[in-house]
Amino acid sequence: MLSRSSYDNPTFSSVTKIGDNNTGRVSLTYRDQWNNISKGAYSSALVEADYSIYQSGVDNWNGGLFFYNDVSNSGIYTITGATLVSSYGRKLMNQRHNKASLFLGAGLGYHNTNISSSGLWFGRQYDQSIFEVNTDLSSGEPPLADNLSYFSIDFGIRLINEFRNIETEFALATAHLNNPTIGSFDNPESIGTRVTGLASIAIKVNRSIIHQFQTKFISQVRALQVIPGYILKLSVDDYDDYQLLVGAGLRVVNNIEGLGAESLIFSAGIQSSSWIGSISYDLNVSDLNFHTRGGGAFELTLGYLLTRPQ
Repeated sequence: MLSRSSYDNPTFSSVTKIGDNNTGRVSLTYRDQWNNISKGAYSSALVEADYSIYQSGVDNWNGGLFFYNDVSNSGIYTITGATLVSSYGRKLMNQRHNKASLFLGAGLGYHNTNISSSGLWFGRQYDQSIFEVNTDLSSGEPPLADNLSYFSIDFGIRLINEFRNIETEFALATAHLNNPTIGSFDNPESIGTRVTGLASIAIKVNRSIIHQFQTKFISQVRALQVIPGYILKLSVDDYDDYQLLVGAGLRVVNNIEGLGAESLIFSAGIQSSSWIGSISYDLNVSDLNFHTRGGGAFELTLGYLLTRPQ
């Protein structure tokens, strides 16, 4: 909630604005979910790196790479992928009290899905002599073959406007725009395009306090998430070298009963001129909380920022 990722939009690089002091970034995000059900129920890792290839007073070019790994059921099902991203930004307006910039980005990704069939079990593999599951017994099922690879094409756009002490931002991105084919047992299916959007308004009260209100949405085929949130940014010193960030949000998803609240999100972080760290927790408030035994999702992000000497 506090950090921006190229996974969501190719234009979310370390260079947030044209002419800022950042030149690159390396970051790691780890998310552990529903671990009260079992160890390794679902976890994700995301590694990002980007660099400003070219910067001027009116435009810039950025390039980068991100790698992700999703693991469920202690590795029975995994998804891995790597994506090359690039973005171009240009100032549309550069007046004293009114500035606007437009960013366009694209990504090309290679992804792989894999099922470890040896970790699956069926009713025929229950050993009644020892009253335990024994995956060495024959299941009688045909062997699974779900080790598939595919390419994905992504696009993104972002618009930033600064008017006096108010900054607005609108971003929209599409992933899997080429609808890559994936499937097993001679039943191929295409992956639907994922659309991610963000609308944000930040109000600078004074040198030390910024109020930011934002709404993020993610839509893919029939799945939908809407995440409204609030972030408070506090500068620790007069030079803005250290900034505290505290946020809260609500995750709304569509289920069989329609749109409903799924979880509350609480976030906290600290950012300096050369590094950033944040932590967040999703507290489940839906009926799913009973089945996950009260376990939500824990997420940690650590990043190192490259800056130009001033």
